Amino acid sequence: MVSDWRVAEEMVTLSDRRHIIFDVTPRSSNNLSRPVHSSLPARRWALKRLNRDMFIAAANVVAWPENDRCLGISPDPEEEAAWFRDKMTSICDTSMPRVSCVQRPGAVYWWSEDLA
Repeated sequence: MVSDWRVAEEMVTLSDRRHIIFDVTPRSSNNLSRPVHSSLPARRWALKRLNRDMFIAAANVVAWPENDRCLGISPDPEEEAAWFRDKMTSICDTSMPRVSCVQRPGAVYWWSEDLA
């Protein structure tokens, strides 16, 4: 997280540009909505196998007025983002299969635990 920033006017750069100084701190573990680095590959869908009719039907079901969101939008953006991510995941799961990722051991010869 960028906690503070300022234009460094005291630094002489011999240019018409100024440096920007900012502080970067890691987020606390209770503020993370998802892990920053995961050893698991990202879950993806096979977009080439998308069933467009099923996609539209699933999106209509999620947008149906008598659904669980008929009370309106939450004032909490994190809650809204989680709701949106959940609904988009269910729409994509309905309309296309997941890509199966087969991790090969030792696929990158230069990787080590020190780099991790």
